[in-house]
Amino acid sequence: MDSIGSKICKLSYKLKREIKNLPAIVKLDRISATNGIILIYIYDFDGDVFQKDIENHFGMTRSTASRVISLMEDKKLILRESVSYDQRLKRLVLTDEAKALCVEVKEQMNEFENKLVKDLDIDLFNKNLDLIFSNIEGGILK
Repeated sequence: MDSIGSKICKLSYKLKREIKNLPAIVKLDRISATNGIILIYIYDFDGDVFQKDIENHFGMTRSTASRVISLMEDKKLILRESVSYDQRLKRLVLTDEAKALCVEVKEQMNEFENKLVKDLDIDLFNKNLDLIFSNIEGGILK
């Protein structure tokens, strides 16, 4: 019997593979599953999004987030813009191409999400996931 950690790892790889094969992402081979998920996060976020938000939301290290964001800039998906209230901060802004892509990717991601949670007690599942994260971080529920 597989351990919980092993099952979570397998699930993670399977989810990434499935997302990578969504038609909207396949159509634009320069966009990874991670790029698609980050684009949707920025698209849906109410307010300015900064690199730190990406790090925190996706559990990425600073260097990984920086690398992913730089690659997304190179792909002309996002721009970094200064904000008037703090010159050290650069908000992440979607390009027009990325916004159009988000609509298509988001629709397909929602269909995929519905497939994932079919017959699942969402509240209990989320509660268990939160508990697992908390256990990993030393028992501190956020």
